[in-house]
Order: sequence, then structure tokens, then C-alpha cells
Amino acid sequence: MDSPIGPLPSEEDFHFTLQLIEGPSDFSTDVGQWKPMYRLAREAHDLRTMIIAIQNIYSTLNSAGRSGEALMCARRLLSLGCEMNDALVIGHALNNIAWAYWVMGDHISTLHVSREAFAQATNLRRKPLIHPLIGSEEIRASATELIRLVEQSRGHLRRGIADREALLRIYRGRRDLPRIVSSLEGLGLVYKDLGDYSVAADYFTEALHEIDKGVFPNE
Repeated sequence: MDSPIGPLPSEEDFHFTLQLIEGPSDFSTDVGQWKPMYRLAREAHDLRTMIIAIQNIYSTLNSAGRSGEALMCARRLLSLGCEMNDALVIGHALNNIAWAYWVMGDHISTLHVSREAFAQATNLRRKPLIHPLIGSEEIRASATELIRLVEQSRGHLRRGIADREALLRIYRGRRDLPRIVSSLEGLGLVYKDLGDYSVAADYFTEALHEIDKGVFPNE
């Protein structure tokens, strides 16, 4: 699987896009506070303050469900961590990316990036840079919680497979082609969400074969 982290924005691209971001109605004061702080830190080449400002803008946006914009902030934070060769900032940024994907409902990407964040934060022991209460142990705990949430969700999906397969058997017995196709497509989507892409492809292919039989009743 290709890494879901995505392209890291350059400083110029991020700065331009950041100017277009308006704070959510309930949080506009927070975003309005941190944007000028970021701009001043950028002009002064103050990387630490830039990181703190980006983190706070990310948190505000992700809490408001604006995970696409939050993801951009997390990616910029990751690029700064890489520029600084700072493993703790990198781990924190990866954890942010994972939480943004969780809010977006992309559980496969959440799981993948959470594991990267956990691995990155392992065996790091030093004073946190971004927030006095967020260090390597907190990153590992947060990543572990995300992994638990994803696995719990995947468990619910897997428990639903048996019900879908039982319905498929009933529809096959009735030769109810529209519902057979719908059930096959539904199973394909479940396996896709679980990351079992080969199984998902098999169900989608079978659904197409059923459609090709051309025995749908007339509308």
C-alpha cells in the first residue's frame, strides 16, 4: 500500500493557502489569533513558534470537522519536523495526520499512519517542543487509542459480514438478481473498508457478472 501521508506542502504553498482559511464560526477567534502569530514567526524564522501556531490551527480545524484543511496543517508540521530532523515533531505530526484521517472516516489510512506515529515516538526521551504536556509517551498513547478505535470499527464491520452473506444466500435462493447484485456490492464495500482489496475486487467482479446476465426485470 502506498503511504497515505500524501504530498508535503512547501512553505510558500502553505503560507498562501493559510491566508485563505477562515476559522469555523465557533472557533474563528482561535484561528484569527494563531494566523498572525504564524506569519510573524515565519518572518523571524522562528521555527518553534511556527510549529506551535500550526499545531493550534490544526487542532481548531480538526475539532470543527474541517479535516481536509487540518490535514494540510499536519502535513506542513511534518515537513518542518523533517527539515529540523526532529523525531518528536515528526511523530506528533504523524499522529495529527492519523487523527485527521479518523475524522474523515478513512480508517485504513488512520491505522497505517498511527502505526508510523507509534514507531516514530518509541524510545524518544526528551523535553517536548510543541506543548509541555505532549511528549513521546503521549504520542504513543494517542496512536494506541486510534489503533484501538480502528480495530473496534473493523470488528463491527466483520460482524456484519455474516448477516450480509446470509441475506445473499436468501436472495440467491429466490433468484432475486437486483438484490443479489446489491448484496455483492455491499460485501465488496465492506471488504474495501477493511483493506481486504482482493476480496473486495472478487465481490465487485461477481456483481458485474450477475449484471451481465441481463435478467433484471423491466422497470
